[in-house]
Amino acid sequence: MLELRRISSWANQPCIVAASGPSLTREVVETIRHARFKAPWKVVVVSDAYRLMPWADVLYSCDFAWWRAHGGAKSFTGERWTSHSDNLSLIDNKSQVAGEFDLNFVSAAHGKGFSNKNGLIHYGTPEHSGFQAVNLAALTGCARIVLVGFDYGFEDKSHFFGDHPNNLRQAPKSAYAEMAKAYDKVEAGVEILNATPKSALKRFPCVSLDEALRWNGGVHRDRPVAEARADRVSQTQGF
Repeated sequence: MLELRRISSWANQPCIVAASGPSLTREVVETIRHARFKAPWKVVVVSDAYRLMPWADVLYSCDFAWWRAHGGAKSFTGERWTSHSDNLSLIDNKSQVAGEFDLNFVSAAHGKGFSNKNGLIHYGTPEHSGFQAVNLAALTGCARIVLVGFDYGFEDKSHFFGDHPNNLRQAPKSAYAEMAKAYDKVEAGVEILNATPKSALKRFPCVSLDEALRWNGGVHRDRPVAEARADRVSQTQGF
């Protein structure tokens, strides 16, 4: 039997949500890794972003075909989440595949902006995993959300890895600008910063990643910008 769940409380903690856009570089990932393990930041990854960050706290993807293509993302060490609705008109009833992978299921519905009801997220208009993952993060009660990899447009490749394989749906280039519009009516109740360079998502303040990660007076909680940047350079060889 499918069991719907509420996401854990991350009250007063900052959170990074990482989508799989082409701007998700190794340098960005290394910065996030440092924030995750050296400071109080929580990390949510969207779909294929888990391949670069298998140590994140939460992996979210709404598409069960994606979960099957990735074998349940078994290399991921955190919680795995997807959406579910028993409303037949929404075509998102995952009851038949609930036992196939070790997933947490959150109820989902169409609605204006983000849902503020713990245990219920909104799909977004148009529907997509990035929007839903940010809504899920907002429900944790975290104090700040920083977006990376939320390009919503591209020149050479649609994701950091290129296109999805043929057995998965690949959105056309023209669809990404429409996805960004899903946030137009969002009232999140939490500070959201977009640290994705050249992002088409303009609903939230656009800042550098170093600036977004300044927390309690410093980068990664209490470390100065220059020190944090030097540490990233020194650790890149071991990525």
